[in-house]
Amino acid sequence: MNAKSTDNHLVWMAIRLLLRGGFPRLSGGTIGEKAVWFRDAIVLGKRCLPTYSTTFFFAYSNDLDPNVVLDALLPYRYPVNSIYTFFANVRFDMQTPENIQYHTKYDDMHLSVLERLPNRTLGFPSASSSSDILHVLEDFLSRPIAPVCGSRFLIFMKRLVNNNYVDQLVEDLQRMHVSMDVIISNTPSGGLDYQTIYELVSKTNGLCVFESDDYFPSTSFLMDQLREPYTVYSVNVPVSGTGSISLPQFISPRTGSYCSFRLAMTVQDHGPLDSYRTAKLSWQGENKESGKLDDSSSSLYNSNGTLLTTSDLFFSLSPYNMTLDYDYSNNQTQILQIRIFTYVLEKFCIVKLINIIFQTN
Repeated sequence: MNAKSTDNHLVWMAIRLLLRGGFPRLSGGTIGEKAVWFRDAIVLGKRCLPTYSTTFFFAYSNDLDPNVVLDALLPYRYPVNSIYTFFANVRFDMQTPENIQYHTKYDDMHLSVLERLPNRTLGFPSASSSSDILHVLEDFLSRPIAPVCGSRFLIFMKRLVNNNYVDQLVEDLQRMHVSMDVIISNTPSGGLDYQTIYELVSKTNGLCVFESDDYFPSTSFLMDQLREPYTVYSVNVPVSGTGSISLPQFISPRTGSYCSFRLAMTVQDHGPLDSYRTAKLSWQGENKESGKLDDSSSSLYNSNGTLLTTSDLFFSLSPYNMTLDYDYSNNQTQILQIRIFTYVLEKFCIVKLINIIFQTN
């Protein structure tokens, strides 16, 4: 079989797999620049392929006020994307670690969390103790009770970690194409290091935001991987001081008449807000369509958190030039996470999407 025939064979293999319900997960950058893992998975015979059978995993610190967790569950109840056929939950930062609970229905996970709300009498007695969230992640990956490939995590952290060695964990999460959304309290109850989790999330195409505890529910609702699980744009941008930077283009993978996207951006890689003044993400299409995301257009009002986000954006198929303008009060480098999500992909987009991926080297 010559090289051209091999390429065509791989394309059709990918199309058949995608028609069964998959979508390429990104490793950073735009589809045209970075979404090569799906090709590699086929060529190298890796077992982790896109699938509509995956898991939503909710993990929350026992150090939080129980009302924070309770309030966060209410807006999340519906709708749930059909990609999720398994659900899991666990309460961590416990003196006696608890087992991860697995379910086949969201309602069962909801009830399980209600039975396991935070109880500080069961938690760590010392502020010097590290959060055990890294052990929880390792435990989930090592026990394939529910699908691990392509799973999505929502994590509420009140306590920081002390361990900064996560190279193997990053490798495992990337290999299984797991995406993490993490909210870290601006007033941690213990631990030392906030940067480890932020870097871990950056390397798995997720969002890591710092927020006051009372805004956990509204922030988690606007992050909303439960409804919009597909990451179609993922860029990590180092910035400092004042400036403007051109980002990789965004090309919409959708062509339907109702093509809704959600855009999210972090404005600091730590919390609470200190050096941040302003940031504006703007886009301009070939057909002169344009828009922006900044403080005035963010869906999070009156929050002292590090997330800007908006939903119900509409993009045509033309490429969009993306530009970030920013202003910080010092020259300390910040790594900003910029993501675009959507909730479904039309199958008649698949051939175009595959062509984009297979032209990438």
